[in-house]
Amino acid sequence: MAKLVECIPNFSCSKEKDEATYNALVEAAKAAQRELAQMSQAQVDRIVRAIADAGVRNARRLAQMANEDTGFGIVDDKVIKNVFASRGVYEHIKDMKTIGEISCDPARGVHTIAVPVGVIAGLIPSTNPTSTALYKAEIAIKAGNAIVFSPHPTALRCILETVKVIRQAVSEAGGNEDLVSCITIPTMEATDNLMRHRDVAMILATGGSASAAITFIKGYGCKHIKLMNVLAAPEGIECVIKDHPDVEIYVAGVDEKLNDHAYIVPGLGDAGDRIFGTK
Repeated sequence: MAKLVECIPNFSCSKEKDEATYNALVEAAKAAQRELAQMSQAQVDRIVRAIADAGVRNARRLAQMANEDTGFGIVDDKVIKNVFASRGVYEHIKDMKTIGEISCDPARGVHTIAVPVGVIAGLIPSTNPTSTALYKAEIAIKAGNAIVFSPHPTALRCILETVKVIRQAVSEAGGNEDLVSCITIPTMEATDNLMRHRDVAMILATGGSASAAITFIKGYGCKHIKLMNVLAAPEGIECVIKDHPDVEIYVAGVDEKLNDHAYIVPGLGDAGDRIFGTK
């Protein structure tokens, strides 16, 4: 296990050190994001491309680990998902302008400037842990942000290994590896505190936990909330509309359905139902 987590601080399970863990990760992510904010679109795109390439190179090894750790799925299918989450997502976003001025309308005198949110908290499920970490890292950095993952306990080993692969790719592409990090002791309290952290600007969740995350955010008095989705199932959209009709929903793609296990088909996985007790 030491080999898998050597790039991330290792803390004991005490409450004080648990707090030190997520605080240290967020602080490091903030510093890395400030460095990223000084980079050009080409430099950012180079980092995202490096993550995609690393994901493809390690697709089978990570798929095997995910299957061994969780017992979910078929290795060959997970390889396909890892490749799609790496190369497929990259090919879709690679030409998007996300840094600095992204458009200009001289006639109206309007300049559109992209502004990153900062540090993102990403929830990683057990069903498709490696592919989810890959694509969330790509889209976070593409938009100029850093991300701190909260892993599902049963998939901790393969998620940490995926994060290690991503961090190495980021570093080799000229970025700060702390743009992507992961809680190493996944507890309910650690995840809750990560999402509550004053320097976490956004939560990347999926499935039923997305609706619960909105309830969580509203508890702090937030009123103008937008839910951004890479993929969604009709049932998930209906769930959010029913629970939060005031929330604007943006979806890049709507998949066919949820299967008998409430997993999106074909999709990239469920999300942090363990955090909120949702299904």
